[in-house]
Amino acid sequence: MTSTLWQFLHTNLPYQPCALSMIMDCQGSTPAKTGAIMAISQNESIGTIGGGAIEFQLTKEARKLLTTDTAQKIHHRRIITEKLGMLCGGQQDIAICLLDQHDLPFIDSILYAIQQQKTTYLKLTAQSLQLTQEAQSSAYHYQDAEHWQYQYKLNPTERAFIIGGGHVSLALSQVLKFLNFHITIIDNRPNLALLKNNPYADCKHIIPHYREINAFIPEGSAHYVMIMTHSHRTDGIVLEQLLDRQFAYLGLMGSQKKIEHLYANLAKKGITPKQYPISAPIGLDINCQNPEEIAISIAAQVIAQKNNKPA
Repeated sequence: MTSTLWQFLHTNLPYQPCALSMIMDCQGSTPAKTGAIMAISQNESIGTIGGGAIEFQLTKEARKLLTTDTAQKIHHRRIITEKLGMLCGGQQDIAICLLDQHDLPFIDSILYAIQQQKTTYLKLTAQSLQLTQEAQSSAYHYQDAEHWQYQYKLNPTERAFIIGGGHVSLALSQVLKFLNFHITIIDNRPNLALLKNNPYADCKHIIPHYREINAFIPEGSAHYVMIMTHSHRTDGIVLEQLLDRQFAYLGLMGSQKKIEHLYANLAKKGITPKQYPISAPIGLDINCQNPEEIAISIAAQVIAQKNNKPA
């Protein structure tokens, strides 16, 4: 979603001013959390800061500011949800940043940083927007409406590694892209049309043999790995390589019968997959009927793992 939002600004700013609305801090119960972001033009928007009354009010205000002759480009708003008739009982600090065609080089710099996968932060103050690679000790510092700063991480922290480029891989990469994962797809078939035409993957690797898979998937506490190759034999090869490595999530697609057969083959090699934290069969058991439903079930399980909620 994030790269798509910046692409929205890149496309629209040559023709019309736009606003960037961002939640910098939340206290209590609120409809969206810190880091929620939204881009707004006079007729369109992308992203969300929680929907409902807050988003409606801020969108209306942003569009009014876009038509106002003001030198102030960055506006700070503190929203008390109870004052809007909401029952949440929370408070949000939100920035509204006004952008025009002169900000295009800055937007291009953001897109470049995302493409290069360099850890980069958007730093907002009451006076300026900047890019930096130095993290603050705290993302948000507030003194008053004229003296504050907020740091927003541009690059997705979570990375998804999908082994196999078939129909479920395509559907899953679309869902995970919407959830702001950086997506890598790996396959050993050089002329797979589904993979070639997949517009959601950030990286695509065609490798000669799955025994080389470790070179393409680094360990990481925010790395989510999903195995869905075209055969149970190659699934087994991949799983054997990855079993003893540290990931946030490791899932294997297939029926229960297929999983048991694969595990039995590994057991003959002295490997006991059940000793490792594997989600197999992958995804939530919701009686999926097609690739899109399978993708939703997998994404839901990944979200539960990411948010430390047992699925």
